Amino acid sequence: MFKRSLAISVIALLVLLTPAFGQEYGQRTPDQPSDQNQNQNPNQNPNDGNQTQTPGQQPSQDPSAPGRTDTQDTQSTQPGQGEPDRRDKSGDRQTTEGKMAGATGSESALSQQKGQDWKFLNNAAMSGMLEVKLGQLAVERGSSQAVKDFGQKMVDQHTKANQDLMSIAQNKGVSLSQTDEAKHQKAYDKLSQLSGAEFDQAYMKQMEKEHKKDVKEFEKQVEKGEDSELRDFASKHLPHLREHLEIAMTTRDQVEGTQRAE
Repeated sequence: MFKRSLAISVIALLVLLTPAFGQEYGQRTPDQPSDQNQNQNPNQNPNDGNQTQTPGQQPSQDPSAPGRTDTQDTQSTQPGQGEPDRRDKSGDRQTTEGKMAGATGSESALSQQKGQDWKFLNNAAMSGMLEVKLGQLAVERGSSQAVKDFGQKMVDQHTKANQDLMSIAQNKGVSLSQTDEAKHQKAYDKLSQLSGAEFDQAYMKQMEKEHKKDVKEFEKQVEKGEDSELRDFASKHLPHLREHLEIAMTTRDQVEGTQRAE
C-alpha cells in the first residue's frame, strides 16, 4: 500500500515539474507557440528571417539567386530616348572625307605656291604691305589734309587686314613669296622723291590704281577660291576696299581740281 502511494506521488510530481523543465532547457510544449512566430507578419516569407514585409512590397532579391536578371541587361530602350543610332554612316563619312580631301588639296596647293588661293594670298599680302608704307609716306609728305587723312586710313585698316592674313598664312605653314617686292619698292622710291601738290596727285593716282586691282582680286577669290578661310577673309575685307577705291577717286579729283585751279 505504501509503495502504491509513493508511485502516485512521484507521477504527480513529474507532471507538475515537466513545464518548468521544458522552459529551463529551451524546449516548449505543443501548447506554447514561439515568441518569434507570434510577432511574425502573416504575409512574411518564412525564409526571410525576422525581416518584416508590408503587403504589396516587392521582396529584395539576392544578386546570386538563380534566375536573377541584371536590370542593365533587361532594360529596354524606348524609341527616341538614348537609343543608339545604328544606321549606316557611309554617306556621312563620304561627305566628310570629301570635305577633308578638298581642304587637304587646297593646303597642298598653298604649300606648293600654286593655284588661285596661293596667288590671292601672296598678292593680297604684298599689296597690303605696300599700301601701309605708302600711307605712312602720305601722312609725312602730303600737303592736302584729305591726302593725309586717306594715308592714315590706309595705315590703320590695311595693318589690321595684314595681321589677319598673316595669321592665316602662319596657321597653314605657308611662306610668302617676294615676287612683287622690287616693283613695290620702285613705286615707293618714286613717291618718296615728291612733295606738295605733286606728291598728292601721284599718291592718289597710285592708290586708285592699287585699289582697282585689289577689288578685282578679292572678288575673284570670293567666287573661285577653294580655301574657306581665304574666301572668308576676302569677303570680310572686300567692302573696305570698295570704300577705299571710292575715296581714292574722289580725293584724286579734289587734288587735281585744286592744281588746275591754281
